[in-house]
Amino acid sequence: MQPTILLEAIGAIVEIKNFINHYPNATFIIGKTDDCSRRKQEYKENGYGYFKQIAKSQSLDDINELEKFLIKFSKVFYQDKIENQNDGGGGNFSESPNYFVYLTSKYDNYEHN
Repeated sequence: MQPTILLEAIGAIVEIKNFINHYPNATFIIGKTDDCSRRKQEYKENGYGYFKQIAKSQSLDDINELEKFLIKFSKVFYQDKIENQNDGGGGNFSESPNYFVYLTSKYDNYEHN
């Protein structure tokens, strides 16, 4: 993992912890995308109101590695909160200047930009 993505990982861990502290009864999903607006809308159509970008990289390899790490981390520390069934790394992506890891939840349909 490159040093810049390590900083993103630290920030993402803080965001996950802040979410859990603020919404202790909520469950969440961690995912990745190359288009946050489109992905947020897809989740919203399925009842997810909270959506927050928690990391960003120009490298798809780094974002794949980060997504897998954050899912594994969350399964260890928040196993009753994380809804992810697999360990990440899937999906189809187009060539993009930026890739993102996000956290989404159905909790209270709270929308966060």
